[in-house]
Amino acid sequence: MAFDQPGTTRDAVLVPFERDGERYTLIDTGGSAAPLARRKGSREIQRHQDFAGDRDAHVVVLVMDAHDNVAEQDASLLGTVVEQGRAVVLAVNKWDNIPTEQRDLIRQQIEQRLQFADFAPLHFISARHGSGVGELFADVRRCMPPPPAT
Repeated sequence: MAFDQPGTTRDAVLVPFERDGERYTLIDTGGSAAPLARRKGSREIQRHQDFAGDRDAHVVVLVMDAHDNVAEQDASLLGTVVEQGRAVVLAVNKWDNIPTEQRDLIRQQIEQRLQFADFAPLHFISARHGSGVGELFADVRRCMPPPPAT
């Protein structure tokens, strides 16, 4: 079951895909765990945080909604990913719907709340229109480890 409201995906969805002749697996964890916490308690948040590094993720793309403030949950999940030594790329989605005068405020908030990960590439994207996604994927590829020697 899918719904366009954040926090409604209960299980991770693995999506294998190919791009430029290379195979990848996207692991969609379904958005912020904050709404889940209200329904299920803090144990669900911990499971969600643990998931960030349990798989063999080479690069984690933390996708945030441009219409929401950077939540404590976003910062916590990012901290977990960084502690586990994963490469990380930040994406702020729905950027196309943000008025120009609000964009600088959002950038400042991200810089303040996520300053501990200022090394992570930051992209402002629109998944709906595809804008910025190519550049985001280029950074994902740059963060990937080299393929094993055969």
